[in-house]
Amino acid sequence: MDDRVVKDQLLLDREALRAQLNGHLASFALPDRARTKFLEKSTISIEQLLNVIVDDFAPKIKTLENKQTDKNLRNYLMRQLSFDPTGVDLAISHLIEQRRHELVIEAVEMLDPTEHSRLIVANLLITPIDELVDLTQRFVNYQQALDIEAIYGLSLLDAHARRFKRSRMRRHIRREQKRIVRDEKRTLAENQNMLGQLLGGDEILTKIVDNQLSYVEILGLRQNYQKAVNRLKKADQKPSQLIVIFDNTTKTYLERETDRLSGDQQNLKGLSAISDRLRNLLLEIFDLTNEQRNQLMTKMAEYEGLLRDNANIATARANRAKFVQ
Repeated sequence: MDDRVVKDQLLLDREALRAQLNGHLASFALPDRARTKFLEKSTISIEQLLNVIVDDFAPKIKTLENKQTDKNLRNYLMRQLSFDPTGVDLAISHLIEQRRHELVIEAVEMLDPTEHSRLIVANLLITPIDELVDLTQRFVNYQQALDIEAIYGLSLLDAHARRFKRSRMRRHIRREQKRIVRDEKRTLAENQNMLGQLLGGDEILTKIVDNQLSYVEILGLRQNYQKAVNRLKKADQKPSQLIVIFDNTTKTYLERETDRLSGDQQNLKGLSAISDRLRNLLLEIFDLTNEQRNQLMTKMAEYEGLLRDNANIATARANRAKFVQ
């Protein structure tokens, strides 16, 4: 599972991820773990083992088994070695079994597992392919659960663990859940304080937030304004001409935002006040120095980040309520 995906799930839907991984542990029972335990010390993975079986071993075995009813082989053995019909069937069965055994040995040697695991590998080699594919997927899921538990510190409950260990796991999970709740409360309080400081210390930021405006879009208008001014000769950059360029640059934007903020209002004085308020705000922002605009961008990004944190916590709480009462 991708690192970013795991981190997002831990942040937004931790209990769903825990339930999913607990399911992975539960679906890989103790006999399955015994069959694949050798892989912990082996240089091969179960995926590599599956590839060897599916791509090399299984086709050879299928070809070999088809020889049991091969008429050409039967006739050849009966003609060259004087087998009767019953004897030739036994001979073919014996040859097939012997060759199957040799193929198993060859596959084991190809995989080169450790001495203690060769019998397990041999047993896996004669496992039906569908069963082995299922075993492989469950093993991958099981290993994924263990890896996430170890790397990200997510407490899991293994249904196949001993009773005392399951009790300890449940305690760990409860402590983790309580810690998460405490951390969320502390973060929300800290964020609320920081939001108040940001808005209280910057009037322009407060106006942008109150009117739900896009600062990035306003900066785009400011760039367009500056490009239009730069196209003028110095002698033509008169105050009245700058105002004309400003009005032309912001006209469509101001009309759209005035309509949005006005709602159903039809009072001309009120509509004019809204338009004037927005226009004056744009004038303030356009008059900022590059450094001031960058500082405002930093504050805006910090403000939006705090809101995003709060929204993530709200989402996490709603998702957690589905699992924890």
